[in-house]
Amino acid sequence: MSAYRPQDRQNHRKTVCAVVGSTAAQATPVLLVQLVRDHRKMEALHHVCDTTFAASRR
Repeated sequence: MSAYRPQDRQNHRKTVCAVVGSTAAQATPVLLVQLVRDHRKMEALHHVCDTTFAASRR
């Protein structure tokens, strides 16, 4: 998975390991990238909730 960071003006490559409920034939690169992006979106929402409502300090 590659990402461009404008602040660094460089491309960065990251290896991501994931467990999915798909067969090798179903797990296309497009599907895997979408799953990772969806997971990151969910993590961002959790971060907002944690920092806004101090949920992780309970």
